[in-house]
Amino acid sequence: MLQQGESLALRWCRLRRTGQEPPADRAAVVRCVLESLAPAHRAALRRAAELSGHPVEVVHLVGSGSKNALLCQFTAVGRDAWAEASALLNSHRS
Repeated sequence: MLQQGESLALRWCRLRRTGQEPPADRAAVVRCVLESLAPAHRAALRRAAELSGHPVEVVHLVGSGSKNALLCQFTAVGRDAWAEASALLNSHRS
């Protein structure tokens, strides 16, 4: 996972130092980023469940991230997920 403020170049150096290969192409970089975001999303869902005292059974994803099916899948793990388009919201801001 990328640490806050860490550039990709520094991340790749850290991967090499630990014997790991950096992503080979753009698709692999995107997957790496998505795999870094999803645990934070899941942690927020766990915390929301703890604070509310109710399980989170359905995740409603909004904004540009909701357009990425893989991010939705990584985030929802074990829950239903609904991706909601934000185009209508954004069209009223111009």
